[in-house]
Amino acid sequence: MLFDSYPPGTPNWIEVTAPDVAASTEFYGGLFGWTFHSYDIGFAEQYVLAFKDGDVVAGLGGSRVGQRAEPAYWNVYFAVDDLESAIKRVDVAGGRLIAGPYVVEDACRAAVVTDALGAQFGLWQAMALPGARRCNEPGTFQWNELVADDVSVAEEFYREAFSLTLEDHPVGDDGRPYLGFTLDGHAVAGTTPSPVEGIPPFWNIYLNVADAEATCARAVELGGSVLTPTFEVAGIGSVAGLLDSQGAMFFLLQAEPMELYDTMVSQQHPD
Repeated sequence: MLFDSYPPGTPNWIEVTAPDVAASTEFYGGLFGWTFHSYDIGFAEQYVLAFKDGDVVAGLGGSRVGQRAEPAYWNVYFAVDDLESAIKRVDVAGGRLIAGPYVVEDACRAAVVTDALGAQFGLWQAMALPGARRCNEPGTFQWNELVADDVSVAEEFYREAFSLTLEDHPVGDDGRPYLGFTLDGHAVAGTTPSPVEGIPPFWNIYLNVADAEATCARAVELGGSVLTPTFEVAGIGSVAGLLDSQGAMFFLLQAEPMELYDTMVSQQHPD
């Protein structure tokens, strides 16, 4: 699905930060068939845009001052109308600015911040590029999830920063409870408790695939590893957790193109 714009407060971009950007392009190009184009944004390494079927879907870059210290990780960005105002709202809500603001050519103005729990994410004020032009289909991102135990702090922060509310959105055939960050009545992201005690809060990403098992096998061939073997979520599809060749974690979601981003229905157009 193609998108021309994203409502403020909606995840609109994913980005992998790694010490070896060339190795990232080799891994994800081999895994999802992405192609790449590099841009100079004033840092030691160029910023790389990933494309699927000719449309931009993600970013790849090296670490910038103030960002997380892990060797490699995925980051999520939220669409904002005014970057400076958004940074101020984050600060007032208990978060902090850790990198930026910076400009990616004529694509966007962006910054990296943390929420009140310390989970890192980005802010994206669109210029020529609204964010991922193609998403919610194989080889593109479909869902984002805050992994954190303190739901009350998360709820207060994202309400103050983005006017998001945290509501129960039952999932699966059995209607299991699932807390979703909600914008104008529609879930745009989720939250889940940490599976292991002591892990700092972070934002996780889900990339849609046509075949989770085959994608896991291909990831291993490319130097990655399977963190969580494929399992079924009733009424949704198959899910698996992977580490890329540099240790960045992400999840796969084998599911029909669901309208998870139904706030954006009016913004999308047919292929």
